[in-house]
Amino acid sequence: MRANSVNYTSLSLLLNIDGIPLFNSSSGEFYPILFSVPTAEELDGKVFPVGIYYGEKKPDSLSQFLKYFIEELNDVINNGYGSMDINLLGFCCDTPAKSYILGITSHVGFKSCTRCKIHGQTVERRRVFLEIDCPPRTHEDFINNVDTVYQPRSTPLVDIPSVDFVKSFTLDYMHLICLGVLRTLLFMWFKGPLPNKMSKNQRDLISDRLLVLRGHIPSDFVRKPRPIDVIKSWKATELRAFLLYLGPVVLKGVLSDTKYKNFLSLHCASTIILRSELCRNDDYLELSRKLFKYFINSVKTLYGEMYISHNFHNLIHIVDDVHHFRTRIPNFTVHSVSAFPFENFLQQLKKRVRGHNKPLQQIGRRLSEMFSQGHDIFGKHEKKREFSSQHNDGPLPAFCVSPQYSKLYHNKCEITVTAPNNCVKVKNGKVFVIENFAFSNELRKIVAIGRGL
Repeated sequence: MRANSVNYTSLSLLLNIDGIPLFNSSSGEFYPILFSVPTAEELDGKVFPVGIYYGEKKPDSLSQFLKYFIEELNDVINNGYGSMDINLLGFCCDTPAKSYILGITSHVGFKSCTRCKIHGQTVERRRVFLEIDCPPRTHEDFINNVDTVYQPRSTPLVDIPSVDFVKSFTLDYMHLICLGVLRTLLFMWFKGPLPNKMSKNQRDLISDRLLVLRGHIPSDFVRKPRPIDVIKSWKATELRAFLLYLGPVVLKGVLSDTKYKNFLSLHCASTIILRSELCRNDDYLELSRKLFKYFINSVKTLYGEMYISHNFHNLIHIVDDVHHFRTRIPNFTVHSVSAFPFENFLQQLKKRVRGHNKPLQQIGRRLSEMFSQGHDIFGKHEKKREFSSQHNDGPLPAFCVSPQYSKLYHNKCEITVTAPNNCVKVKNGKVFVIENFAFSNELRKIVAIGRGL
């Protein structure tokens, strides 16, 4: 395989199986099998289809659905693909899809945790998981079907020898933290019952702060902040931005000190597992685990035991994914094995369907056209480095001359001479405000011109 002139001798695949409804007026849906290659920098964020099923619901026979996929996967793992070695990293699926392909009980089951043997309880008609330290599940127990309550159905995935039925199935932080835990907190604060619901003045203050921050959000963020009255339509990328960047700012002084500290524990623990340099540090990972446990215990006290659902419980296990995958994926973070690129691909897939007539044939033609023309599948052509928007307005220090540019696209990042895309942090840790790009007679190349902060 070649990608941007890079030859690969081996590929490690992350697989995704999930469904996406196609129409509002009917029940038809795609159920694709996809893969990404998080070990290859040039293929970062790119997703490739293995097969696509279309029907009124998910396939009735899992064995029939996965039969040829499993045969082909075992073949390329055992024999390679051309001159390349193929390895399986694991599967990234949301909780319902994971239950479907593994043949395990759903997330509302008493024994539904995929990582430990906790037995759930019912509190106020909700399934909750209150214990923190329980015996771990093992691959051997799964293969031998030791727990038939947890594993009521068989799965054809046991025919893939390289699958570890505990460690190979990631805990996807997009669904677990962003769309799960954080969304629960936000709905509790903004839409929930008293005494946890904020007053109208508090909600208005947070919305005002979010709107003020819109002008300071660089183009690295796909979406600008929106007010909380449309929180039901917030996407996972907006929730991620709130968790990692916006929340600590807009919630300060609005939440009580104890609730703010509780949110910050989730923020800090999540930040650690989303920074590659911190994922390599065992002390930081242990801190992240302790912060997640503190967060869960303080949620019980502040909001009630009824909120410790399947998602909240799995926070104590997500650090285990870092330990398992960080030696297998360069510069690993939990984003490396998340569903973000797969969800984006599914939405692009859906957009290519123009009507109800033969949607599978439609998407087959679109994919065939892209393959035959050598295009990235639903991806934009990304340039390594490109200067644009030529001008003559300066500033020009000594030894610098025209051509001058006001915009640089570099490694998926857009840097301009105007806010909010003009602040950069260089390798030595210093922060600069970019004011121009111009040709240096001394260095014989285009350089960035700016001032330090």
